Amino acid sequence: MKTITLLFILSLFINSAFGDEVSVMDGDSVTLHTNTVIEAFNGVSIIWKFGAQKTKIAQINKANNNNTVSIRDDALDGKFRGRLQLNDQTGDLTITNIRTTDSELYIVDIHVGIKETKKSFDVKGVINPESDQLKSVSVKDGDSVTLHTDVPDIKKYDAMQWRFQGVPIAEFNKSVSKISEDERFRDKLQLDVQTGSLKIKNIRTDLSGLYEVEISSTSSVYTIHQSFTVTVSDCVCCCYVLEAMVRLVISAVVGVATVAVLVNEIRSSRDKQKKNSQTPLDHH
Repeated sequence: MKTITLLFILSLFINSAFGDEVSVMDGDSVTLHTNTVIEAFNGVSIIWKFGAQKTKIAQINKANNNNTVSIRDDALDGKFRGRLQLNDQTGDLTITNIRTTDSELYIVDIHVGIKETKKSFDVKGVINPESDQLKSVSVKDGDSVTLHTDVPDIKKYDAMQWRFQGVPIAEFNKSVSKISEDERFRDKLQLDVQTGSLKIKNIRTDLSGLYEVEISSTSSVYTIHQSFTVTVSDCVCCCYVLEAMVRLVISAVVGVATVAVLVNEIRSSRDKQKKNSQTPLDHH
């Protein structure tokens, strides 16, 4: 019995010390999964902690079918202020707009009755200077555009889903890929199952909007979220703008030239007057 207890404690220590490794790009969002369904139990407590000091950052308690969610925005001098979300059905923790300084060990204590389970996640943020929580992409009507996931190692994941305005348009699950049958995207989508990137060919203005991708790890330990706002500009409109700019420039050049000629004429006239006034008169 002592041997079993010792092995259990050692297992918890190893899991807490190292944890499931989570690789995520700076600026993305990530969800750490508890794999727990709170509704199935009563008397549940889930506590999320951060770093070696195990600072409490989020907590959910369920008693008498009432869920109480607490996000500690003031913890660690407001380090996570406005960036933590706690799922009141599962206890999953989502960190939005993750930063390289958020790279640390995250520990979750799950108490169900007298049973306690610990899980830990070794989150590693990767520097990406061009990354932002919401990436902006501009493209001309009729061109092609590729939305890059920039995930460090896509081979660690086996499920992903791309959505446009909240509607699924492309999915990949293990060896099976599925492309939307939406007429707007017919023969336009190409999903790279090696990188997770989505290519949209011959894009049109009606395909402007919000594109989102979710990438899940093989063990459902965590999920990466990325968002792109795509703006498709009308080429005809671009031509009109360019033409207007050219006309404006030409008008400006002509105006400057006209002013220069007038100034030159005035100077020339003044010089002649000055010269005439200095010419001596002949006395007979």
